[in-house]
Amino acid sequence: MLSVPIAHLAEVGRAAAREDHELGKTFRFKPGADTFLAFRTAARGMATAAHTHRETLAKYGLAQSVLDQLVQMLDQFDAALALGNEGRTAHIGATRELKSVAQEIVRTVRLMDGRNRLRFADDGQLLGSWLGASRVLGEPRTGTEAAPAAPGGETPAGSDVRPAA
Repeated sequence: MLSVPIAHLAEVGRAAAREDHELGKTFRFKPGADTFLAFRTAARGMATAAHTHRETLAKYGLAQSVLDQLVQMLDQFDAALALGNEGRTAHIGATRELKSVAQEIVRTVRLMDGRNRLRFADDGQLLGSWLGASRVLGEPRTGTEAAPAAPGGETPAGSDVRPAA
């Protein structure tokens, strides 16, 4: 709702430009700012200029409460941007950590797979059990949903079955 105080400042600035032509340029309302940074910079610039030219702008209808509200809203906007940036940074860090842990798990499972294949090499039933347990029913990589497992644990046609390691 930052647009309400900004629109008020733009109107007051346009009216005050009759007395001081520079104020018309300073308080030009451009809501189409491409980035948060551009918007924030423009809004902070308007608030600073309004404080500087407070007496002139007051003659043309500037309400001090509107200016105070704008500054308060800009502070809240800055706080929200900071929270968003912190959250994005935490998300990136957590994603990297998750990938690292996943790689470690895959290495461990591969070690277990090699060990158990050797361990069960002489017992076909145990080796078959291990091979069955070490396969993971995964979602197809085409973006479609995985088919549910068939009764009896059989792999449904079209499902992606991969070794766990």
